[in-house]
Amino acid sequence: MKNILTYGIVSLFILGLFSCASPKKEKLIFSQEFYFKNGIWNRFQKDSFEFQITNLEARYDVIAEVEHNKKTEMEYLPITICFFAPDQSSTAFQASIPFVNAKGHFIGRENNGWMAINKSVMNQRTFSEKGCYKIVFNQTTSIYDLLGIRSIKFTVLEKPVQN
Repeated sequence: MKNILTYGIVSLFILGLFSCASPKKEKLIFSQEFYFKNGIWNRFQKDSFEFQITNLEARYDVIAEVEHNKKTEMEYLPITICFFAPDQSSTAFQASIPFVNAKGHFIGRENNGWMAINKSVMNQRTFSEKGCYKIVFNQTTSIYDLLGIRSIKFTVLEKPVQN
């Protein structure tokens, strides 16, 4: 009887440890969707958004989700992202969001004739300064009016600090 009681107490203790040690979840910092009139994204249209960074120990991901349809004339979408820090320093880089796989088939989640594809455009980014950050973006294809692009959504996630 004493062994059963000891076994039960130890089991409950171990179970309690595991339930308290559940992994931390990502924290949503920002999310905004930009819609394009008539599903056309003009190559000279620039949009922007701002978000606040308060935790300098965390790492951050920026994810772009593009909704497109089969009228899209591209196999991938090149976008330029200009990143501005609170001190007004900036960096610019290209991101490429694929629309088709190696066999030429459209990829992503389909919903009412639109395909949604997610792509991380910044991974595990750290910040050295708290404050307001700004991202300016535009599509950089050679096509003046890119057909078949319904929207682009940007999400900024704070990743939990790993101990």
